[in-house]
Amino acid sequence: MRIAALIVTGTVSSTVTAPEHWLALSIISLTTVLVLVRFQSVGQGVGSRANALVGPPLGLAVDVVMALLLVTASAFYASMRIESQTRKACLIRERVATLTGTVASFPEQTGNGVRLVMTTSDCDSFGLPLEDETRVFVKIRGQLPPASPGDTLIATGVLRSPHGRRNPGGFNEADYLFVKGSSAVLTVPAFLKPTVRRVEPPRNLLALHIAPVRNWVRQVVTCNVPGGERAFLLALLLGERGELTEETVRSFKDSGIVHLLAVSGLHTALVGFVALVLLRGLRLSTRASTVGGAAAVWFYCSLSGFHPSTLRASVMLSCLAASRLLGRSTQLLGPLSTSCVLLLLANPKYIWDPGFQLSYAATFSIVAAAPLREAVRSRLPIRENVWRYVLSPALTTSVAQLGVLPVLAYHFGTISAVAVPTNLLAIPLVSGALVSALCSLAVCAVFPQLASVSFALSWLLLRLSTLLAHVTSSLPGASLDLLKPTAAEALGFAVCLVALLGCIGLTRRVPSGHHGGEGKPHRGKLGRHARRFGTIISGLCLSWSLCAFLGLAPRSSERHENCLRVSFLDVGQGDAAVLRLPDGRLLLIDGGESTAEWDNAERVLTPFLRDAGKKAFDAALITHFHSDHAGGVLKLLQARKLREILVTPADTSTALSLLSRQLAKERDITLRSVSRPDTILHETGAELIVFHPAGLASADTSSSSLNDSSIVVVLRSGRVQFIFTGDVGTAVMDALSQAVEPNAVTVLKAPHHGSRLSLSESFAEKVRPRHVVFSAGRNNRFGHPSGDVVAAYRERGARVFRTDRDGCVSFTVCGDSLSVSTAQSSDKEGRLHRARAWRTERRLRLLMLMLRMDSKDFGLRSLLESVLKLAKHFGQCRVFHLLGRESVRLKRTVSSHVISDFICLLPREVEAGIVKEIYRSHELPARELKACRDDPGRTIESSRRRVLEANRHKRTVVRAPHPSLDKVRERERLERFSNGRQSALASDCQNWVVLPNVSAGYEAELLS
Repeated sequence: MRIAALIVTGTVSSTVTAPEHWLALSIISLTTVLVLVRFQSVGQGVGSRANALVGPPLGLAVDVVMALLLVTASAFYASMRIESQTRKACLIRERVATLTGTVASFPEQTGNGVRLVMTTSDCDSFGLPLEDETRVFVKIRGQLPPASPGDTLIATGVLRSPHGRRNPGGFNEADYLFVKGSSAVLTVPAFLKPTVRRVEPPRNLLALHIAPVRNWVRQVVTCNVPGGERAFLLALLLGERGELTEETVRSFKDSGIVHLLAVSGLHTALVGFVALVLLRGLRLSTRASTVGGAAAVWFYCSLSGFHPSTLRASVMLSCLAASRLLGRSTQLLGPLSTSCVLLLLANPKYIWDPGFQLSYAATFSIVAAAPLREAVRSRLPIRENVWRYVLSPALTTSVAQLGVLPVLAYHFGTISAVAVPTNLLAIPLVSGALVSALCSLAVCAVFPQLASVSFALSWLLLRLSTLLAHVTSSLPGASLDLLKPTAAEALGFAVCLVALLGCIGLTRRVPSGHHGGEGKPHRGKLGRHARRFGTIISGLCLSWSLCAFLGLAPRSSERHENCLRVSFLDVGQGDAAVLRLPDGRLLLIDGGESTAEWDNAERVLTPFLRDAGKKAFDAALITHFHSDHAGGVLKLLQARKLREILVTPADTSTALSLLSRQLAKERDITLRSVSRPDTILHETGAELIVFHPAGLASADTSSSSLNDSSIVVVLRSGRVQFIFTGDVGTAVMDALSQAVEPNAVTVLKAPHHGSRLSLSESFAEKVRPRHVVFSAGRNNRFGHPSGDVVAAYRERGARVFRTDRDGCVSFTVCGDSLSVSTAQSSDKEGRLHRARAWRTERRLRLLMLMLRMDSKDFGLRSLLESVLKLAKHFGQCRVFHLLGRESVRLKRTVSSHVISDFICLLPREVEAGIVKEIYRSHELPARELKACRDDPGRTIESSRRRVLEANRHKRTVVRAPHPSLDKVRERERLERFSNGRQSALASDCQNWVVLPNVSAGYEAELLS
């Protein structure tokens, strides 16, 4: 167990620094161990008295350094594995590409398409192509022909790198796919149909044996189980959760039984138990039944897709089966540690998988709580049936909930208050449904005519489970919000829990004749009073940590920086900004839109609250009652996550305005109207003043009138002022230019998402804002922000930020200083980015050494020198010694990838300078520079070769018809929002949509 803990510590620390550093620390630790062991052997030969004085300290030092050696060695191994697994990853600018590759996972049906993972063998697109064997996460918005692992897939779509964290506390797609092993995302629109080519005979083990069974199970369940229970049963049998509705997942989550929707260790153990009972019923030997049960467990694990929880359970059950066959001890702690070590050695990235963390945290808590169950059972004079079927499962569920609490608080932010009673009822129902479904599948294999009847019991049990989840989740206070803990807080909670269970476990039952005979407790070396003192202290610390997670006690991480922080959130085609005042209060200005497809209140605003260590906003200001501004605020109002709401007095009759007033009245939340010249905030360090509207209600409720009646507020802090404009038009902006301070450092939230109709030339000329933030959605159908508006502000010296490209944009004001950061720049700290930085820096140094030895290629050498010079100036390149040796062929085959990788690691301003240097040094014509502007590192050499070849043979390089990114986006927008125009566009689309089964490239060289 201690070895497993040290290996886990090293794996967690593996991404802190480069593998070379961990190797150096491992060598130092090994050398220290050898020296200490040598001193220890010398001390033993000196004499008993000297050995008694020197021996214990040396022994302790050897143990400590051995532990350090194991930690550093495991960190070095994990960092090398992570770097090798991300070796083919490259940062990709969004573009259209056709990928050809092999299906690497079972396709999973979702509500709007199919998801799968493919391993590429060819990439046809402009810019930096993917290396062979790159794992790509494919999202197909439509139907996919039947496919299995090992089949060839050809798909055309939008290729990009995975997004990082767009908002504080939000979902990090890059880290999620990093754990899953994918380094790129391909989104296939519905009108570009992918092609699947079957490989006969199948060369993949999964395709040969598992895929036919999996397809048969899906077909049988789909045909015989109706309603939402079909998706539930597919999740139990195959691990496919794509067809589950958001309402079902939410109800199971709030009731504390969401683990039953996934293939977990409980289901795996149940399958093994059923197989063991059936084999014993066939009068097989114990040895044969044990082997057969282990085989059934591994078959179920492969059928469900090798999830970390099922792998953990499969390895544990295999270890228990081996121990039973060999006549060894069958304690659970050893197999649990063994499975953890084996999985981390196979794939160190499992350590960051939430499913892996939840599985091991729950299992370890249950195993460690065995002495607690024994102690409780010995002191409660209750009937055996009550203990076995009620109290023991309730105690086990409670301990498991405590064990997974830090993981739930960190990743998900909620915990169910009704989890214990709900699990007592739901686990038997779901277990019975799974056993019944397995028996039904066996019956269907022999008697297909009985398929519809055989699944009736499974349907009934799953239906009861779903109803139970809906009922318990609707109870008041069923779901409790948790604040996001720091690493120290989560570790402290785990230590307190382990200490509490350990102190309770010091009292245990012993056989007769030991320490007073039967029934006498064994107190251990600490004694009764020390044990009780440790139990009380650890219990109090655990209770304090639990109250801190729930926001009922002060936290060590709560501190105020005495600075003003303004964050413009990425909420798609909408507005949302959060003001964090110097005293720690949070003020929300608009909340974006909340629809059935995307709820900004749940996906953006609530995670922001958790990340900020708050459970509610102190106040929220709605500039006007349009859904893209007020939708998220109304959802927060409904969930009681607001203490006060500020609205415009100009709108009192629209539906959203009436709804907000009704919700505020029902939930006893203060609602007040603000208008010019009200002062919302007036304190040291910040002042928020209303500049518009005047305060009169308007009878005109048209869209343009509501836009012009938006609340316009100015936030001032020292010499810095922030202007929040809502969706006002040009007339209001002209009037605003006369009221604001022209000499202050101005940060402007551009009105109406950067619409052309909102540009005020007089305001832009007089105020000349230093920074302008455009809040708009990616590829929105309105074309926001307008290019003319962006150019107008840039011509006047403004630095432009866009939430659709930069993510969340945050400004921090401390005194008179102003600093800015974006979500895109914070992505530089991601695990994938760090792993790629290690590789890129090492290769760049190696290339520089080789170029110094071979001075023929002056252009590439000068290019690399300029890259390194700029990188050093901006502090983006860490210098360390090169280890190992590579072939000289890297100068040509790797150099372009290295340059492109390194450029993508730099800030945008530095990247622009390097790109100009690349263009200048290689003297490429304008048409080639335009073609390779996305990824210059890779296309430089190919463009030079093409230009030389064209000049040699007097050819003209042209481009064949290809679905450009703009046209693909336009087609998607038309399909989504303008169904009536699709037929008019169909004939035009036929001229440029390329069928995916065409293997020829999109570029061609034609004779002039």
